[in-house]
Amino acid sequence: MCAGLCTKGMIWKNPEAVNLEDWRWNNLIDCLGPLKYHPPTKDTRITRGKIMLEDLKGKTALITGAGKRTGIGYAIAKKLAGLGSGIIVADLGNIAQEGGQVATGTAAEMEDIAREFASHFGVKGLAVSVDVTSPESVEKMVKTVQGQFERVDVLCNNAGASFGVPNTILYYDEQAWMKTIDVNLHGVFRVSRAVVPLMTGNGGSIINTASRAGKVPPVFNGAYAVAKAGVIMLSKVMAKELAGAGIRVNAICPGQISTDLEKWRFELEASFYGRCARPFPWDALGRSTRWLTSWLSWHRMRHRT
Repeated sequence: MCAGLCTKGMIWKNPEAVNLEDWRWNNLIDCLGPLKYHPPTKDTRITRGKIMLEDLKGKTALITGAGKRTGIGYAIAKKLAGLGSGIIVADLGNIAQEGGQVATGTAAEMEDIAREFASHFGVKGLAVSVDVTSPESVEKMVKTVQGQFERVDVLCNNAGASFGVPNTILYYDEQAWMKTIDVNLHGVFRVSRAVVPLMTGNGGSIINTASRAGKVPPVFNGAYAVAKAGVIMLSKVMAKELAGAGIRVNAICPGQISTDLEKWRFELEASFYGRCARPFPWDALGRSTRWLTSWLSWHRMRHRT
């Protein structure tokens, strides 16, 4: 089981190969299991891309937390749209939310993103507002999706937020702690439980965005780290329970990616330590997350969960 994959710290089996495309494919291969490494040629990369394009064409993907162009959710949605999948952009929209450190996508921005995908990639796009902390809101989202799509093939539980930070465990506000857990962990449970019935019959893929913070504890952001660690274990439980229905479940654990949330975290650390060390390439890691998600969406990876 490879739930809890991490896109940070991949090690090259062939140190001489430095081409970014080769790095990306090797990164995925290292994530997805102990496979024998063959440095990809240009032809094999094109072939793989064509296969994935044909395989995901006509599928439907629902991505939560995809309402801002500066977030991981949008990058994942854009990648899947480019591979031919219909996209459901789910985010808070105009639903009132207080206390978050980073603004979410507005309803207007979400609608614009859905139109962008339809225009640029010729796929069906739908923007739907959802609060993952509210069972009623999640159920309303599912009913809206059912009215526009026959089924959901790929679910990306990507919505996340931090509340009440920076703070130590000793002084963390209990309400903020519970809210952080509710969004990041319980939200994955609620959305998955509601969407799985739309996957049964033909199977599908659920990809939960955890975090490196779920494996390596950060300071002053304990609730987020605990929630993401829970997402990793929840993904493993779901993978076992849903395997019989042909639904694969994996978790990805991004490292440092240039999102609004990550920039805010770095500014926070800089304010505490007086400096901010920049980890290795923002763009390379962001591309790996998009490719890893699209790879795990691929039905030919059905033996990987």
